[in-house]
Amino acid sequence: MRSRAFAVALVVGLLLLPLLLPLLRRPAPTQVWLRRHPGVVPLYVENGVYLCTLRFDGAEADCVVDTGSPHLLLAGRSCRSCDDPTSLRVTKTPTETLAYGSQSSRVAWRVGVLRVGAARVPDVRAALTREMEGETQYNILGLARGALQRALAPRRFAVAMLGDRGLLAIGARDVRALRRRHYAGRVARVPLLRSARPMYAVAGALRAGAAVWSGTVLVDTGSNFLSCPPRVLDALRPSLDAHAPIALELRTVAGDALTLTFGPEIYRHAASGTLLLEDDETDVVVLGSFFMRHLALEFDDEHLGIARVVAE
Repeated sequence: MRSRAFAVALVVGLLLLPLLLPLLRRPAPTQVWLRRHPGVVPLYVENGVYLCTLRFDGAEADCVVDTGSPHLLLAGRSCRSCDDPTSLRVTKTPTETLAYGSQSSRVAWRVGVLRVGAARVPDVRAALTREMEGETQYNILGLARGALQRALAPRRFAVAMLGDRGLLAIGARDVRALRRRHYAGRVARVPLLRSARPMYAVAGALRAGAAVWSGTVLVDTGSNFLSCPPRVLDALRPSLDAHAPIALELRTVAGDALTLTFGPEIYRHAASGTLLLEDDETDVVVLGSFFMRHLALEFDDEHLGIARVVAE
């Protein structure tokens, strides 16, 4: 009798197994998963850029995760021209002006303790803003190569842009966890160029049918545009006017071509008309976050890793 009951239970279990397996494989809810991986910090989107919440000397601040800047920039309490001031007092006279695109900040420096997710980093140098000018006014977590990046994420970090939200993973362990949960396919590794600039630079070619430009591409999550020298934008204009796709081709360490294609649904914007920006002060192309909204970027000393992502 007992063996018969066992046999029935076994048959029922085998019948239910195909229904149970998807439930067992389903990722843990986001908040539970984040608690398991304290080195992963949630990001939210505002005006096309990705922001995280951090603390500096106990003061909370929402900051753009910016691979185009090496600085921690925070609006001081007394900054009347700042949209999002922190509770930090600017006790010293501003001594320097920092420029970020259309944003210009008059700053004084302060050393304190930075907390990003589970990471606690002492002796971090922050630029506190007393006066700010420009169309955009953001606090900045600068993760370009420099003292702040070496202190916070010395070996590896990743930024996963999941459409209207994102994740910042600090350290190799949590970058691997991010891969398992959100990457759709392999990571293509592109060699970083050696440069005096702190930003992450790779070699690339822009194409609209035929190649129209090849040179240095700066990967800048703090921008939401694709910025080009005038001659590059002029060469692309016929394709843009025809709403044809353009492509950015990168060469991986394996010798393969990694092609990122941007259709008009990406490079055209209802309000501004186009998200391609002419910059006559540079000879490089700057790849901004609007053009990477479904990519994960991994940064280490020598390579940029790029993978396509899925939200869940």
